Amino acid sequence: MWLVGFGRGQVLGRHQSLYRVCLLHTFGCMYVHRLILTGSSINLTKLDVLDSFPELKIATEYVVDGEVLESFPGALLPRSRSCIFGILTRRIANLSLLDKAEIRYTTLPGWQSSTTGLTNYYDLPVNARKYVDFIEQAVDVPIKSIGTGPGRGDIIMRA
Repeated sequence: MWLVGFGRGQVLGRHQSLYRVCLLHTFGCMYVHRLILTGSSINLTKLDVLDSFPELKIATEYVVDGEVLESFPGALLPRSRSCIFGILTRRIANLSLLDKAEIRYTTLPGWQSSTTGLTNYYDLPVNARKYVDFIEQAVDVPIKSIGTGPGRGDIIMRA
């Protein structure tokens, strides 16, 4: 994960002084979350933070010693003893394996126009919609909502 768009994150609400932390997850991480949580949909947040990027490099594969790993290099550990039936887990990076890994990227064109405050999917720039579609196809889980800004109403709900 990488911290991106720190200046674009803005603040949360009027009474908090917290920045919207913007992390780009690799698809290995998203695939692991899909396997762990077996959710029926994804809530994609902070799409607006990517508005200024000319292109988006997305880590889609990790290769170690010529072998493509099925997921992000690491170990699955229980989140805590108080978790519900021990189902929730967290992924801890295996740094020695990650250090040896060749990361393969898929590059998508950016959209370089504002998505902030949009509430209709078809109002998004074409390349932003292609990005959303790419994520859905890569992790094989539908995206039901897309956050487009720091406000409560800055969200796109999809059927």
